[in-house]
Amino acid sequence: MKYDPFEARVLPIFGFYIVLIILGILVTIKLAKKYLQRKDTAAPLHLSIVYAFFPYQ
Repeated sequence: MKYDPFEARVLPIFGFYIVLIILGILVTIKLAKKYLQRKDTAAPLHLSIVYAFFPYQ
């Protein structure tokens, strides 16, 4: 019995997932650019980031 990972009914799904991955990357880059353009971020956001990276002692 031969195993073929690329069956004809599965190949269109690969294209769909590749398109979803590319769109996700583009949206992430767009959101990151928009976030970096904002200079008036709220102080609680910065405070939560600081505490997120310091473990409890």
